[in-house]
This record gives sequence, C-alpha cells and structure tokens, in this order.
Amino acid sequence: MPKAGYCKDCQKNVWLKEDGGGECGHPASNISNAYETSEQSLPKRDQKRTYLFLTTIAGIVVLSCAMCCIVGILISTYGPPSLDLSFESPTNQIYTTIQGNTTADAKVLLYKKGKAVKEIEADSKGDFEFKHVKLDEGDNDLKVKSVRRNSKSASKNITIVRDSKTPKPPTITTYKKTTNRSSVSIGGTAERGCTVLAYRDEETVPIARVISTGKFRSELTGLQKGKNKYTFKAVDKAGNVSKPSKPIVVAFVPKPEKQEDKPKPASSETEKEPPAPKTINNHTSKSIKSLVRKKVGAGISEKITDVQITPETGNVYITYENEEIWDENDSVFDTCETAKDIMPVIFKIEGVASVYVELDMTFTDVYGKKNKEKAVLITVGKEAADKINWKEINSANRAGLIRVCETVYIHPGVMKEIDNEDILEALAFRKFNE
Repeated sequence: MPKAGYCKDCQKNVWLKEDGGGECGHPASNISNAYETSEQSLPKRDQKRTYLFLTTIAGIVVLSCAMCCIVGILISTYGPPSLDLSFESPTNQIYTTIQGNTTADAKVLLYKKGKAVKEIEADSKGDFEFKHVKLDEGDNDLKVKSVRRNSKSASKNITIVRDSKTPKPPTITTYKKTTNRSSVSIGGTAERGCTVLAYRDEETVPIARVISTGKFRSELTGLQKGKNKYTFKAVDKAGNVSKPSKPIVVAFVPKPEKQEDKPKPASSETEKEPPAPKTINNHTSKSIKSLVRKKVGAGISEKITDVQITPETGNVYITYENEEIWDENDSVFDTCETAKDIMPVIFKIEGVASVYVELDMTFTDVYGKKNKEKAVLITVGKEAADKINWKEINSANRAGLIRVCETVYIHPGVMKEIDNEDILEALAFRKFNE
C-alpha cells in the first residue's frame, strides 16, 4: 500500500519511496508522521489545526479590540480634568474665570477650600468654564473634579492669590535738582516687587522695577528746558496702584551753544586773545583724543564724537557712536569693550579722577521722530581703575566692567530688550552689592 508523510523542508505531505525518503528528493530524516493510504491524492495536512489556529487568531483580535474599548472607557472615566493656567495670580479682582477640559458631557464640580461651590456640565468636546468665581482676600485653594458613570477624578490643586491692598507711594531719596543734560539719575525706595512709574504732566513712563531690597535706581530722560515736575506711583504685581508721591522738580539748564566767530575789530589794539582751552595736567580735549588714537588705534578714535574735560573735578567725558551695533545686547557689550580700551589710557594722565564713556544711538519715538540719545553710559573712578585688571575684566563675563564700575546707565528702550545672561548677571551683581 502506498505511503505518505510530512516533509519538513517542503512543508507539506509527500509520497514516500521504499527507503522512507520523499519523492520530493529529501531523505527519510526529514520525513515525519509516515502513514499508509489508499487515497489517490495526498490529504491536506492539519486542516483542523489550521482552522483552530485561524479561529484562535480571530478571537485574540476581537479580545484586543474589546480591551481597547474598555481601557478607553476607563481612561475617559478616570482621566483628571486639565485646567487652563493662564489666570492672573496675584490679582486685585474680586472674580475670576476657571476653564479647562475633561471627559465629554461629564459633570464638573468646582471645589474651594475643600467644599463644592459650583457645578456645570462639560460640552460635547469636554470643554468647561466656571465664570464669576468669587475670590477671598489672600490665598484661594481651588480644585476641579469631573463625575461620570459614578466615578470621580480630580485636577491638581491651584492657588489664586487675591491682593487688594494698595502699596505705599515711592519715596525719592536721590536726584539732582539742576542738570545741564537732558537726563538725570534718581534713586529711592518702594515696596518690594513693585514697578515704579514716573509721571510728568500727562505722560506715564515706567522707569524701574524695584529690586528685592526695596530700593531702586533709574534714569529720567527727555527733560525739557526749564523746570520738570515729576510724581511717582508704585504698582504691585496684583495691579494695585499707590497714591502719587511727593513731587520733585528737576531744572534742565542746557550748556550754552558755541557762538559764531564775530568779525575782528579794525584796530589790533582792541583784539582779545581767545580763552585758553581747559586742561588736565596740560592735556586738552583734542590731545586726549589724539592720545587715544595713538595708544588704542584709529578704529576707536574715529568713532569718538566728543571729548569734554572738567579740570575742577578731574572728570573726562568721552562720547562715541558705532553704526555697526546690531542689537541692544551688543550695545552694552560694545560700551564695555570700548571703555576697557580707552579708560586705562586716560587714567595714566595725572589729575584724572573719573572717566565717563557714553554710547549715543538713534532712537525713534512714538511720533516717528528720530533723536540721538544716550544709550549706554559707564563711569569708573580712579580708585576702582587702579584695582581693575583691564586686560581680563571682560574675559569671564563680556559685561564684567558693569560689575565694578562706579555708575551705569542703560536707556529704557535698550533695557527692555536685554536678554543676555552676562549682562543680566552683571546688573544683578550690582544691585545685590548696592
């Protein structure tokens, strides 16, 4: 009787030869499940097993789908609500709005200090909004819970601080009553964390953010000729505004403009010699500029637009411009680097007490008018200059000179765009050590 068996290599039933090998050519060692058969054709192997295998696979697929549905239901039932955290805190408002997202059509409860105070239903997308939530003075601990199919899920606790207390008015302690410049430095005290606003006539100009010690220092710019009357208010983080401070008056008396040369009298007897130029140890403004050119180079000296000296005080004022500056951070770095090159040269002149290096830039006001104004000013005194390692002062921090200089001024329009860590660290260092 003919024999058949399963060939492992062919993966099917084959007729067997007398030696037990398959007619497919594979040896007897590759044949299994040999049997005798009187059928004219080979039966298909394991039809029942194949059916059972396919049935099992189909069952697993159905079971997986069912599990996914169950997990989805559980997630939608137990997933905690997510809240929109864009609310203001602290705030001085009595009411606020709490909104977020949860399971579609779920019931949503708002808890305040552990008690449910409001109940609404989420829409078909799961969005919800609690309007006119009343806030108590101080901390308001809030939580949102969603309820669906007798199950509750809670959001994380949030705290909204309501502060309706008005801060005290600022106190101005330091300022010049008269100046020949269009700006003046001021200093004072106010509550910690407040922003100080300066008011002149109908203008409102933010001038400084109070540092953690409660002290602040800033610059009033754009002084008008004559008397300028200012008052100040403090605004806390909740938006509360103080009453006006006591007014201060700053008189701006510009330097007299240079008069044009008058015709010389006909008689030489009436001619008067021009006044001798101001000097510090025989150095004039012109010779100081030439000294800078000689020691530092033409690249910097050509950018200098003005040199002023005051022999009485030993002060030297250097004003320069640089059209290659490309952003606000670079304006501070450029001033620090220029001062680092110029100052050690000038301090070698006997009698120099302080050196001022000022960068002027073009600013455009709200009316579109362009004006040349002081952008950055750095001042170093003789005592500090003798301690400074001028070659390394800006190495570890490109704005390192700001940490040790006597005074520094940065135009408000420049300051609000400063985001470089070196500059911010140097300014923070100054404030901490004031």
